[in-house]
Amino acid sequence: MDGYGTLLLTGPMVADHALADALGHVLGVPAEDVHIGEDWTDESAGARVVCLRWACPPRDVVWAMEVFPLQGVAATPSERELCSALAEGLGQAVVFPAESFPPSAYWLAAPGGLVTRARLHDVDGIGPDGDETGYDIDAVGAAVPGMARLRVVPGLTADGPA
Repeated sequence: MDGYGTLLLTGPMVADHALADALGHVLGVPAEDVHIGEDWTDESAGARVVCLRWACPPRDVVWAMEVFPLQGVAATPSERELCSALAEGLGQAVVFPAESFPPSAYWLAAPGGLVTRARLHDVDGIGPDGDETGYDIDAVGAAVPGMARLRVVPGLTADGPA
């Protein structure tokens, strides 16, 4: 089943109805046709869009989701367009993979329309049992509104400045 890659979000997890509204808006379907859950269930059957989401150990990335447009979804924006619209609609940055680059290479879409390169690093050994992995944003290619503490590296690539 084709969908978008794993999208990483930096703000608080939003309510199901708010996420369904945002996804429905960008994918051109009514919010009631969007199923939000942690797993595929019987409730997923008949949905035009399925969104699987889960909490991440709280670091720079707080939660993640995968989005699957299914039957009758005419609007299929690029991943960049989807993430930009979600950042605006949810009021938080959305980090998504830069497909043709090394594993640490990502894009970050922020409310207000900014899309810039981002470099992520895994942080192992967190959580109550020390067996979870979180994600920190190591650097971005441009200043991100509301995220002033992020290190800005103009010309950022996956492994360092351009």
